Amino acid sequence: MSQRTSEKTTIEGVEFEVFMLDPFAADSILHDLAHILGPSVGDWFGALAKKELSGEKSAGIQEGLAGAVGGIFRRLEHSKTKQIMETLASVTVCDGGKLKDTYAITFQGRIGLMYKWAGFALKVQYQDFFDSAPAVIDQLKGLLAAAQSESQIT
Repeated sequence: MSQRTSEKTTIEGVEFEVFMLDPFAADSILHDLAHILGPSVGDWFGALAKKELSGEKSAGIQEGLAGAVGGIFRRLEHSKTKQIMETLASVTVCDGGKLKDTYAITFQGRIGLMYKWAGFALKVQYQDFFDSAPAVIDQLKGLLAAAQSESQIT
């Protein structure tokens, strides 16, 4: 069995190597992100659907996005963000050393770099999940359609 062990990138001149998290830690972060992002994404798509039905699609995109961003910030807790960042740092090497040991020095005055690294680290952890999501959604649609047709028969 082949395992992906790490991925490297250089961001703003700093080299990062991100290793895979323990599956339970990765799942915990995924649940946290779903709690933070999920309701806002749902609200945004709901707003888009309403505006599209009324013919005001461009207004729906702006209003829906504004509401979604506001919802994310209402659910985003500093302690949870810090916990996620610390967990990702625990599996990251930065310029040859452990990021968890140099976190403050690496990102002091470079908050943009910190979020770019976090985005890369999340991509490393969840790329396979998001790559497989369309196939899973298609399977769920098929199961839902079969269940609906089954309920109409009986």
